[in-house]
Amino acid sequence: GTPLRLMITPAFGGYEREVAEVYPEVYAEVYGALDWSPDGRHLAVAGIAGGSDASGIHILSVDGQSRRQISQSDPTGKFRDSNPRFSPDGGSVAFLRLHGENKADIFLASLTDNKIRQITRERQSIQNGTLQWDPGGKGLRFFSDQQGNRGLYQAPLDGDRIEQFPGLFLPKLPFN
Repeated sequence: GTPLRLMITPAFGGYEREVAEVYPEVYAEVYGALDWSPDGRHLAVAGIAGGSDASGIHILSVDGQSRRQISQSDPTGKFRDSNPRFSPDGGSVAFLRLHGENKADIFLASLTDNKIRQITRERQSIQNGTLQWDPGGKGLRFFSDQQGNRGLYQAPLDGDRIEQFPGLFLPKLPFN
C-alpha cells in the first residue's frame, strides 16, 4: 500500500521534517494509531513502520535515528495490534490486540525487559481510539460495550476484574 509520511512541524514556526514512513494495515485505524512518549522523544506507532518491518507496534525516535518493534501482529490475520499508549512513567506501552470485528483485549509491553503480558481476556468490544491510562498509571480506561452495557470501563494492571464507572453510560457508538 501507499505509505503515510509521519511528519513533525514546530509549533512556533520552522520547517516540517519527516520522522518515518508508516504503512497502516487498515487506513481506518489511523485514528488512535500513535502516541507520544512522556518525555517527547519517542512515538509509539501502530502499523508497519517501514517497508521491511513486520506489522505491529513500533517505537520511533522523534529525531528519526531509531526504531524498535515491541509487538507483532499475526501474519495470517488472526489478530492485529493497534492503539498504543505510553504509560505515564514511559516504561511500558499498552495496546489493543484486535481479534476480528469488534473484539479486542488489552496487552502491556514492557520497554525495559521486552515482555508482553495480557491485561484483559474478555475479547469485548473496545471503541477504537479510546484506550487511555488512568492518571496514577495503575490501570487502563476505555469505552466499551461489555455484554450490552455501553460506558467507560477500567482494567487494573494487577489482574482484578474490569469495572464500569458507575453512572456513566453512553448511547450507541460506532465501535472500531
